[in-house]
Amino acid sequence: MDHMKSVCIISLLVMCLIIAFPIYSVHADDPENTAESYYLKARAAYEQDNLDKAADLMEKALKLDPDNCEYHWVRGDLQGARAQKASIFTKISKAKSCKKHWERAFELCPDSIKYLEGLMYFNLQAPGIAGGDKNEAERLLQEIYARDSTRGYLARADIAVKDKDYEKAREIYDRLLAAGRDTLDVLRRLGNMYNYHLEDYGQARPYYLRVLAVEPEDWAIVYQAARTAILNGNSAREAIELMRRYLTHPAEKNLPGHAAAYWRMGMAYEQLGNPDSALACYEACLKLEPDYKKAKKSLKDLKKKTNR
Repeated sequence: MDHMKSVCIISLLVMCLIIAFPIYSVHADDPENTAESYYLKARAAYEQDNLDKAADLMEKALKLDPDNCEYHWVRGDLQGARAQKASIFTKISKAKSCKKHWERAFELCPDSIKYLEGLMYFNLQAPGIAGGDKNEAERLLQEIYARDSTRGYLARADIAVKDKDYEKAREIYDRLLAAGRDTLDVLRRLGNMYNYHLEDYGQARPYYLRVLAVEPEDWAIVYQAARTAILNGNSAREAIELMRRYLTHPAEKNLPGHAAAYWRMGMAYEQLGNPDSALACYEACLKLEPDYKKAKKSLKDLKKKTNR
């Protein structure tokens, strides 16, 4: 009897504790397990180039919020990034997954021109086996024109650059500049066309400098303006000033690192005939990245040239 009485008392105590302290699922009302928290963690992992972790976190975010267009967009973007690093056997499936998520993002948010442009570029650039479709790309381009003619022209110019029809691209850019439409974006594209595709650094540099006159903290352009000044071979002082400015900005994942900036600055000092400063820059580069092969070679060549 006493035993039964003890069991009843213990049961009552347990019930009281349950009422006083409800047991929650680890997924319920926990700020660490919301769709938004998974999304933010995924973006952080993406910034650190931890693509698999980011993809896993985005899957969790989508399970909790399956109709969020931006979540689908980022998930697709991750699949595209993973496809670039994947083996030949998994590239295609990841590329198709990228397209599927981007199509879902656009389906959920059909007013987004960003999603529309992304799908257009995917269909334009991806091979047919991975889901690319040139006819679909052209249809989407016409839709971009209908919504925003300036962005339609910019997309058409991008296609011309991809097809190496630089004269046509230049014609479109000049027309947009004359009309005063999206001037900075056009100037960036012109600089990039001459810099990366035509390797005409003297032509690229003035476009970058025009961007910096309006947006002096466009760090990607600061670096490229300095780089083209060095490669052009006659603006070393300007390049050094720009690289010094670039080095005041914290390193970012999608921008050239500080080691690259020090290496480039060393090249500029060599052009000025200042081997001591060049040597210091190469050493600063190698202190940040000891395996930087180009800096190692530059340092070795400079020491040999100056008998050090």
